[in-house]
Amino acid sequence: LPAYLAHENEEFGGIKTDHDVLAHWSSEVGSPFDPKVIAESPVNAAGRITAPVLLLYTAKDTDVPAAQMGEMDQALKKLGKPVTYIRFGAGSSIDRPATRRRMLTDIDAFLGKYLD
Repeated sequence: LPAYLAHENEEFGGIKTDHDVLAHWSSEVGSPFDPKVIAESPVNAAGRITAPVLLLYTAKDTDVPAAQMGEMDQALKKLGKPVTYIRFGAGSSIDRPATRRRMLTDIDAFLGKYLD
């Protein structure tokens, strides 16, 4: 969460701006320097995850930086947690029908593996 909040601050104009996105994150999550926010960050709380995790990432993801997805993948693997990380390459976008079809196929396979 701290890295994501820092990303949002960079994306939307810095910590002193009153941008709606930053206001939302500040009110809903808090400060990236708050020890509780740091502790509750998924990458720092990976040890408490008990269910298999599916991470999907498209090359044109505008919400989460690729490095953060990789960090979560590595944190889960390091703890021996079941994780599937699927990265869609250049030109992929959730707006593209081919990407959506592949995502749905991958989600179906993941759920089939763990819900049987």
